[in-house]
Amino acid sequence: MRIPSRLLTVVVILVGVACGDGGTGPSSGGAGPVDLILTTPYPDDGGLLISVAGARVTGVSSSGYEVTQSTPGDAGVTLLLRGNISAGVIARITVPNRGRLGRYRVTVLQAAARGPSYQLRNPGGYQVRLAAP
Repeated sequence: MRIPSRLLTVVVILVGVACGDGGTGPSSGGAGPVDLILTTPYPDDGGLLISVAGARVTGVSSSGYEVTQSTPGDAGVTLLLRGNISAGVIARITVPNRGRLGRYRVTVLQAAARGPSYQLRNPGGYQVRLAAP
């Protein structure tokens, strides 16, 4: 049985599209750092508990805040940031492929004001996005 070349070409294209990751692929990303950029409705945040989930995280750092983390791994990482937190870059994670950032979900799980009140806040008003530096 002979498969017509046109049919074979269509099948190869469809398989390639189906196997794609929806991103731009490793050639445009590669391993490297990604910034977590915070949008907050408050000027006096003191603590944030953040989940970065969906794909592998290989490292975490923050130059402006004290950060405690779960062990980074294939499922992501959970971060506790403390300090005089303000909008902007709050941390940096390292990922194996920056071309696949669409796989990651960043969620603010809990938020609190600075001391002395440390009042808990509704995390729904916060947003964190990922961006290559």
